[in-house]
Amino acid sequence: TIVRTLQASREAAAAGRSAESEQLLVRVAERAPGHPAVLNELGVVMMNRSEHAKAYSLFSRAAQADPSRAQLWSNLASSLRMLGRREEEREALERALSIEPRHLASLLQKGSLLEDLGDARNAARTYQNALLTLAPDAVTPPTVQELLKHAQEAVAADQAALNAAIEERLAEIRSEEHTSELQSHHDL
Repeated sequence: TIVRTLQASREAAAAGRSAESEQLLVRVAERAPGHPAVLNELGVVMMNRSEHAKAYSLFSRAAQADPSRAQLWSNLASSLRMLGRREEEREALERALSIEPRHLASLLQKGSLLEDLGDARNAARTYQNALLTLAPDAVTPPTVQELLKHAQEAVAADQAALNAAIEERLAEIRSEEHTSELQSHHDL
């Protein structure tokens, strides 16, 4: 019943019937205030309202109530990001990925965190792992498409930087070999 009511609330919200969605959510929250799915859904509502501290509190309670669900830790990480608590965000993401190593949202979040911390190489590796989780014919929601496009661009930029570094090193080696050949001919 709880899950069905939450689904009906989400459907009403998606259809633009926010009053109906909130009524359903309030009704289920009254019946099961400590249920992790209810806490999570309330946290999503708070995030959408930019009430990040309230969202954090709800996501934190949800993750503690059901610590084996990667999505709860991923949502907790999102609220921590909005609060500027980067180390705790990283810990929540690591927890999510320890539960579900191929959790797309957590991989994208971790890539973004690493990028923000100036670690472009590991961000690109994490983004690559995220992209590898997608089936070739996967249809992704519009909210994720922009993140995936950014992930693809970060991976491509990292590959280009790596190729440039290899080419530069090869050019140095060729130059050293050429100089060495010239010296040996000169010595004759």
